[in-house]
Amino acid sequence: MNNTKQRSIYKKIDNMKKHSLTIFASLMLILTIATSCGNNKKDNAILEKYTRMTEQQNQLLPKSMGDNIQLDKVEALEGNIFKYYYTFTVDPIPTPEEFIKRSKPRIITMLQDSPDMNEMRSDRMKLVYCYRKSDKSVYAEVEISPDEY
Repeated sequence: MNNTKQRSIYKKIDNMKKHSLTIFASLMLILTIATSCGNNKKDNAILEKYTRMTEQQNQLLPKSMGDNIQLDKVEALEGNIFKYYYTFTVDPIPTPEEFIKRSKPRIITMLQDSPDMNEMRSDRMKLVYCYRKSDKSVYAEVEISPDEY
């Protein structure tokens, strides 16, 4: 084979590689866009479901939970977050850090033992427990990922 034919063949191979890479990159872009749109639809559906749930629950609130604490409201937020707002009727004594350290394991155990949490667990909901002092200022927040409960 002469050099001209070899260069021609190599040039064609290089062109095929470039076109293949372009097509591959385009397909990956399309796949990424399609996947992210699907996730947004799923996330929006989950947010709508939990927003409806919070509307129903909030009609029954505020509710005394005993031991100088009441549940004021619940809220569904973007990012698969379900947030509970509690208020102490008597300001707590421990530091917020100590409160979180003591409360988080208890909350996790309670959640793990509750079959009612299966739906939230399967929807990968992050749970946030916001505790406020009697003046409604935030005292502490306990965050629990779906992998923890």
